[in-house]
Amino acid sequence: MADPENEILSSKSDIKLVMNPHKTSTEMIELKNLILHGFPAGIDHNNLMEVLIYCIKHLASINKNLTGQQKKKLIIDSILLAIDETDSSSLEQFEPLIKIMIPNVIDNLIDVEKGKIKLNKKIKHLCCGCF
Repeated sequence: MADPENEILSSKSDIKLVMNPHKTSTEMIELKNLILHGFPAGIDHNNLMEVLIYCIKHLASINKNLTGQQKKKLIIDSILLAIDETDSSSLEQFEPLIKIMIPNVIDNLIDVEKGKIKLNKKIKHLCCGCF
């Protein structure tokens, strides 16, 4: 069933035309615009992680009453919206992969930030010179 806000009724018939298949929020549009402003050349395979980190930092810097799950969904939807609006056709085929991969990447980045995952573990050397 289509969203009534995004439908137009034809004056000659009862045919409904769906104008926007993606439901968008003001937060999603704002984040998408920030992505497009921060990455004017568009999103591609080389900068997808940088875009993701940019979004996480932005959401952490503003005071929104969003849960972690809501922030993840907002980031994913905003990135996909930015990909749709730019010439990132090579990434459009990876949309299902992005939807699956990005939440796990966000969780891992948060775990690294909280110190739950240590990327560079220091090797302890013994005093007697043994390794």
